[in-house]
Amino acid sequence: MVVYYPLEYIAFFSSPFAPIIPSRIVSPTQSAKVQMWSIRAWGIYVVLQVWICANQLGELSWKETASRKVLDGKSEVLEKGEEERERARSDLEMVLKKKKQVWLQLIANASRLPVILHWSVAPLTDSDDNQLTSCDGLGLWFGDSIRMRSVKGFSRLVFMLTRNHT
Repeated sequence: MVVYYPLEYIAFFSSPFAPIIPSRIVSPTQSAKVQMWSIRAWGIYVVLQVWICANQLGELSWKETASRKVLDGKSEVLEKGEEERERARSDLEMVLKKKKQVWLQLIANASRLPVILHWSVAPLTDSDDNQLTSCDGLGLWFGDSIRMRSVKGFSRLVFMLTRNHT
């Protein structure tokens, strides 16, 4: 996020939506490149958060298993008094709540990945100098020559409406 926010602010304040930074300092082309790199930085952050959540889920699963063993009497604790079982029960409740929170974080972060992937890929041009969408670009990367005509048309419309007319 240390890289994302400064790049995002430079891109936004040099865009036609909030032209605070003049185009002689940051050109529209540079602004678009800065925007793309800010999204890529955000993508790195999100991927790392997904990795952290996955590690947390593994650790919480291990703690859940340990607490369940104590409650079931399968643990190798020397004296399993009522205090030990009560502590294991409260630990299990805490672990299950935390596990639910981590799952929700994981889902939220993973759901951002398609948007990040879409907006972090540079628009490509085909042999006719037509702008391809990032989906088409990914298809070309993976050797797929199928064009998504409706998406291509929509992206052209959005590009025409949002580009700088200077």
